Amino acid sequence: MNLMKDDISLLMVSFFWGITFVVVKEAIEFIPPFSFLFYRFSITFLLLLLVSIGRLKNLDLETLKSGIFIGSFLFLGYGFQTVGLRETTPANAGFITGLSVVIVPFVSSLLLKLKPQKNVIAGVILATAGLIFLSFQRFMISYGDFLILLCA
Repeated sequence: MNLMKDDISLLMVSFFWGITFVVVKEAIEFIPPFSFLFYRFSITFLLLLLVSIGRLKNLDLETLKSGIFIGSFLFLGYGFQTVGLRETTPANAGFITGLSVVIVPFVSSLLLKLKPQKNVIAGVILATAGLIFLSFQRFMISYGDFLILLCA
């Protein structure tokens, strides 16, 4: 029974991840991208604050600094992605953001000075091919695609 619950959870996460691109694309037609991000994450912050208020008393300064540092990269990623969505399609945005799964093994091999294993290379090739088949009707790169690539 847990396996079915896990499968349904993964399906729901994938569904919400995918539909987010369409929802954000529609929202930024009416609201500037950074205003949208402000409202989106202010609501999220308040909800998470309610859920985790008791844990904040255990928060030390070093953890807070680390969170701000990593959060800065997250801010840049969402910023590039949201501004990029103004100039491209949700399908392209989903494809390029999905490339992060493909990019990570190469970046980590560069930073860690490790040669990627054959099964990782095969997985990268299959994931890239799958993303291309799922996402593209025609291949065209725009300025928005470039911004979203910075997000990935």
